[in-house]
Amino acid sequence: MGKVDYMTSVNAAKDYLNKVEAPLKDFVVFDQSAHYPQFEEKEQFADWLNKTWAVLENNERLSYRLGYMG
Repeated sequence: MGKVDYMTSVNAAKDYLNKVEAPLKDFVVFDQSAHYPQFEEKEQFADWLNKTWAVLENNERLSYRLGYMG
């Protein structure tokens, strides 16, 4: 979510996220972006994406070892 997004406000996005039921959620605001942080702050977005992927991958491995996944 870009802080200066003119299409979707931060408050509207947070309200929507609060209604979503999911085992794992994250809300990230990119300070120098509007609607497309993946293009407007490429490095910061890539860093966030890589860190998120690592967390998810580690959780999957842990769940597998603990017997929570097939």
